[in-house]
Amino acid sequence: MVRLDHALRAWATASSEHSVPLKQAQQRIRRGEVSVDGTVVTEPRHQVVPGVESIACDGSPVPAGEHSFCLMHKPPGYICQRHPRDPSVYDLVPEHLRRPDLAACGRLDRDTTGMLLFATDGGVQSLLLHPTSRAVLQEDCSALRPGAQAAFEAGMQLADGLQCAPAGLEAVGASTVRVRVHEGHFHQAERCAAPGRVWSAV
Repeated sequence: MVRLDHALRAWATASSEHSVPLKQAQQRIRRGEVSVDGTVVTEPRHQVVPGVESIACDGSPVPAGEHSFCLMHKPPGYICQRHPRDPSVYDLVPEHLRRPDLAACGRLDRDTTGMLLFATDGGVQSLLLHPTSRAVLQEDCSALRPGAQAAFEAGMQLADGLQCAPAGLEAVGASTVRVRVHEGHFHQAERCAAPGRVWSAV
């Protein structure tokens, strides 16, 4: 699900040669120019499912459009939010991939390097950033090394000398663990897995 004003703005921007301000999309909604499944909606934050619910603006259909997903290996020295002065990861996105609704899923500190996912799908962003995100072992929780939970809680020191902040690791099922980590340290879970065991995110 995405906000109606975001969906309208993405459509308006794709239909023009320049970025359409979010405020402009919100004004059109408040004026009653936008409908969802034939019913006029005047609340810009109204949640919709593009492609499932029919959205129209002044009677013209608003197509769902395709979502974009990009991966970046973030270099040091860049912040993860748009900024008028400081170097930002958005400055590194190739011109042909730039979209006003493309946003980083989470943040890494200015001097932290690592993988950073960008997406235009707000639903995916919410799922990935939800504090109850879980990892599933291919086998069962016996794949965890003895003392893995204590290592997470104390804050591990990685082989390269990086001292990680304390984090939580909780077994919540036969093959499922809940991981609560600080920004920039998503690789902690993999380092705690026994050799040869594979993790996958859900």
